[in-house]
Amino acid sequence: MENVYGEGYRRARDAALLRNPTCQFCGLCPSQEAHHWAFPNYPPDSKVGPDDLTALCGVCHTIATTVRRHYRYGGNPSEIPKALEEALAQCD
Repeated sequence: MENVYGEGYRRARDAALLRNPTCQFCGLCPSQEAHHWAFPNYPPDSKVGPDDLTALCGVCHTIATTVRRHYRYGGNPSEIPKALEEALAQCD
């Protein structure tokens, strides 16, 4: 994990992954990443907690991030399948 987030996020992430060891989206893969629920503004590092995060596998995190970015920047919903296809092509 790139060191972009502070200690508060890392503690919240660890707790979220411990709370949900299986991906909360697909329910099949081990959770490896934490996705912020808050939108459009994330809580500051000093206030972020496990309940602000959902535990996801890498592929589901890519899906959630792609959909969020698409809507955040005013994309057309009919373009989401192509955006997801492109994003998932980047996954292992």
